Amino acid sequence: MVARSLPQSDLTSLYRALTYAGAIPFAVGTFCLASDIRSIPFLGDTVDVLAAYGLIIASFLSGAHWGLHLHQTGGWSMFLALMSNVSAIGLWIGFLGLTPASFLLLLSFVFFLLLGIEQRLVTDGLITQRYFRTRAAVTCAVVFLLIVSGLMV
Repeated sequence: MVARSLPQSDLTSLYRALTYAGAIPFAVGTFCLASDIRSIPFLGDTVDVLAAYGLIIASFLSGAHWGLHLHQTGGWSMFLALMSNVSAIGLWIGFLGLTPASFLLLLSFVFFLLLGIEQRLVTDGLITQRYFRTRAAVTCAVVFLLIVSGLMV
């Protein structure tokens, strides 16, 4: 069997669709909190589900930066490696030790921090402008939802 790669237009559509789809659990969590649904069947406490999902997504994005670090040299490589670890471990500690409202605010801050790193990545030509615009739109929506959720907890 020969593996075929997708055409660039299909890959672009795929990452955009997956990026936007990744915001759906944040919207559902916020809707549940606004509707006073404090527990999601089979998943657990709504705010815990929202916080755990946010932790996973932020760690995933940090891991993407780690992957980019493997293909860079010098200070940029070290910065990406350190920031990916600091953000993932810092969020994990925050998840375990902060109140839910405080953790959702920390998560919002880290999402913006990761977006700031990606602004630099696009400036340096390491990611595309189109990818960055998608990430910026979704990050802004997610941070809004996290702040609203944090205020309802």
